[in-house]
Amino acid sequence: MTVNNPLDVIFSNGSIVRILRQLTQTMVPVTGRECARRSKLSQRTAVENLNGLETAGIVIKIFGGRDHLFSLNRENLIVKDVIIPIFEKERKLKRDLYKIIVDNYKDSATSILVFGSVARGEDNIESDLDICIIVPDESKKRTVEKRTLYTLLEVKQKFGVTVSNILLTEKEFKAGLEKNIELYQNIITESKLLFGASLKEIIHGEAHAHEKSF
Repeated sequence: MTVNNPLDVIFSNGSIVRILRQLTQTMVPVTGRECARRSKLSQRTAVENLNGLETAGIVIKIFGGRDHLFSLNRENLIVKDVIIPIFEKERKLKRDLYKIIVDNYKDSATSILVFGSVARGEDNIESDLDICIIVPDESKKRTVEKRTLYTLLEVKQKFGVTVSNILLTEKEFKAGLEKNIELYQNIITESKLLFGASLKEIIHGEAHAHEKSF
């Protein structure tokens, strides 16, 4: 590991970031193949970067059997004081973002869901955060509409994320499903519930509020 500017080495490319993100989430050593699968990289790319991280003292390689095993060197101070905390903070950022959205709408919403590229784990720097808010009636819809601009600005300012809302009453959502509208079908198949009743409960008229963890 370099003494000057070690983070230039540690975060030198996106593949290393993906690998470190996965390794911080497990205490169990993994093979290069498994690390590649979790990081969505080719095995060759994963192993090359794991070997580089071993040279830098960030990763420990365990020799044996058919496949070598890799794990974070949790005694390394850069791992302990920089790498692990930064990925913990990254995970917390998403929770904090969702909490702002839920806190601003939950008093009026039946359900709040995330869908689209973020829900699929395919978002990039140009992606919007697609949120579906389902409310009981037109009165609650107007209440949500009044809060929307403030909420969108808060999320943009704090996270740099553009939120794209779709706001529907329960009646509108059911009608859209009956008409087989593609957007509504996508919400059914790929959305993740942030707050409130499940879509199944709404469809069957059994909606009741309960928070989800995210």
